[in-house]
Amino acid sequence: MDEMEVILLKGRYFILGCLIGVLIVTIVYAPLTGSQSVGVYDPWKDLNDDGVIDIYDLIGIANSYGTTGNPAKPVIVNGYYAKEWNETVGLNEGESITYRFSTAGLKTLTLQVSIWPTVWIHTPSGDYGYANATIRIKGQILNRTVWSETKNLDAVVYWYHFEIWPPPDEPFHYINTDTTLTRVYSLACSSVEVYIYARSPISCNTILYVTA
Repeated sequence: MDEMEVILLKGRYFILGCLIGVLIVTIVYAPLTGSQSVGVYDPWKDLNDDGVIDIYDLIGIANSYGTTGNPAKPVIVNGYYAKEWNETVGLNEGESITYRFSTAGLKTLTLQVSIWPTVWIHTPSGDYGYANATIRIKGQILNRTVWSETKNLDAVVYWYHFEIWPPPDEPFHYINTDTTLTRVYSLACSSVEVYIYARSPISCNTILYVTA
């Protein structure tokens, strides 16, 4: 161990000692003041996620003293870490996909699911396709559902080729209903499950935005 590593190690132990000292003084002094007030629990300060903020969290801070990096708090979605996450998949009629992700420490979640036809019917004036899906969103605490919402998206998308003259460089389209579901949730659960069932062949894009 070189001299610089020794200095850094001593600095870490010094910071740890100071934090422990502050904690001990706080514990001893609080009853003497007659004040029994307790601060509000903040899950972002509970570094080991054991449900209590104590000396072990201070040890974690001391061990990370001096480190640098991106301050954004990640959320785990199907094994991926992301602040903003999206995925596009193709689903045949009768197929489904389920997304599950933790919401621990998050304040709000914005979910957007968009669908688009992948099978088209051709006519002289253009093409049209059906986009039909059932979307179920569930909030869960310890695998127990505490709220649930189900929404159907049913749309017919028309692509016109020859309705105007001269024809445009790209054919224009018309959608008779909405192909996108957007929901914003203030979270009071530990995880959210999103289930998408295709009732026609579709391309499905799911986007997740989170607020810590």
